[in-house]
Amino acid sequence: MNYVCTGLFGRLDRLRKIEQMTLHNNDDHLYIIGDVLSIGKDPFEMVSYIKDHPQMTLLKSGSMKLALLCPKSN
Repeated sequence: MNYVCTGLFGRLDRLRKIEQMTLHNNDDHLYIIGDVLSIGKDPFEMVSYIKDHPQMTLLKSGSMKLALLCPKSN
């Protein structure tokens, strides 16, 4: 089954909870729509987490595309 979520805004804890509620077998897929980088506690960790999970797809917004092009500052 396909699932869609939005409004996570860097909240990795929410993403993990949604993952537990939805991804029960290999046929399940979660699409995350919208900004995950704009606010929240764990935005970059969330992007890495999504990249590491083949059952998740991040559909980037315009501002996310720009943010991902910028070099990481120290």
